[in-house]
Amino acid sequence: DPLAGRWTTHYGVQLRLAKGYFLGLAMAVNPQVMQLIFSMQHGEQILRLPVRLTPKPSLMAVSILTSTCALVLSLVYKVVVRPLQKWHGRRALRDAQQSAREALQEDHNKARLLQMLLQPKADAVRAEEEGKSQGLVILSARYGCLGLDSGISSEGTAMWMDVTIPCQVFVEASVLHLPQGTKARLDGFCATDPLGDHQPALWVQYRHGGVQGELQVDDEEAVRIP
Repeated sequence: DPLAGRWTTHYGVQLRLAKGYFLGLAMAVNPQVMQLIFSMQHGEQILRLPVRLTPKPSLMAVSILTSTCALVLSLVYKVVVRPLQKWHGRRALRDAQQSAREALQEDHNKARLLQMLLQPKADAVRAEEEGKSQGLVILSARYGCLGLDSGISSEGTAMWMDVTIPCQVFVEASVLHLPQGTKARLDGFCATDPLGDHQPALWVQYRHGGVQGELQVDDEEAVRIP
């Protein structure tokens, strides 16, 4: 008998179902028995389920059962494992997007709170500029993804924010100057796109010397009005 002797051989595969979860399928063959072993692993915990296929296997039995098990494993992967992996991937993506939206909302709340603290200074600067013949008054300013008129995405996330107050505070000697670089780091500003899919911009409507104008620049561009 070609399989006579004292020995045992194992061979099989292990598939990752999700983070920390693995599904295994292995064959154990020795001169006395041939077994199919299912396993489920989570962390260091392993559950094994052996299934006895045939006693005293011959070479032909090993070949046929191995081919059959390979076919079954392929079907299990296509019908069960792959759809499950895709489902876990979509779920992980939704969770990551939700976490990003929640973090963004917290940043918005902090920016709005800071704007409330800046309101008295903005009012004082505005009053001073209105008293000058060539004063600069910020009528309205928005920062973020300006393509949505409502400022709200389909997921309910604010895509731009009103930054009239901080822009008025930044006016010095009738000039608004913002340095080059993202404006999300400026006081009273914050990022508005949780997924980074859109290019933010700054739009400012102002009145200088009695003449009204407006300006829109990309996020990284420097700003100087007038």
